[in-house]
Amino acid sequence: MPIEAIAALPPALETTLGSFLIISAAFEVSMNALFNWRIFLLYAHGKGIKTPISFGVALIFCAEYGLDLFTDLVVSTGLNPAATSGKVGVVLTAFLFTGGSGSFYKIFELLKIRNPLELNKKAEATRAAAAEKARIAASTQEPEAVPANNPVVDNAPK
Repeated sequence: MPIEAIAALPPALETTLGSFLIISAAFEVSMNALFNWRIFLLYAHGKGIKTPISFGVALIFCAEYGLDLFTDLVVSTGLNPAATSGKVGVVLTAFLFTGGSGSFYKIFELLKIRNPLELNKKAEATRAAAAEKARIAASTQEPEAVPANNPVVDNAPK
C-alpha cells in the first residue's frame, strides 16, 4: 500500500487498525506467558490446544470490553455507517486476534525475540526432568506390605 493511500485513510479506520496492531501484539505477549509456563510445557505443549485456548481468551476479552473491530471497519469505511456491534462481530474479532497474534509471533521469531526451537527444547527438558523426578520417587518408595492372609499371594496349603 503506497504512503499516499495510508495518508488518505479515514481517521476512524486508522484508529481501528492501530487498535488491532497494539492489541494483537499485547495479546501475543500475554499468551506467550501462558505457553512458556513450565506446567503448560509439561502437559500441553505440542498437543494442539494453543489455538483453542487463544480463541477462548480472545473471545472473553472481546466480549468483556465489547470489542468489535469488524463493525468498526464497516462503519469507518462507509459501507454501512449505521451498523451496530453484535455477537457475530465480537466472535469474528476474537478470531482475528487469535490469528493476528500468530503473525506477531512470526515477526518476533524473525527478530529473534522468540525462538520455537528453544521452546521445543525447553518443553523436552521439562518433560525429561519430570519423568526423572517421577522415576526417582518411584524407586525410593518402599513396597507396600502384603497381608499374610491375602488370597492372591497366599499359596500355602490350608
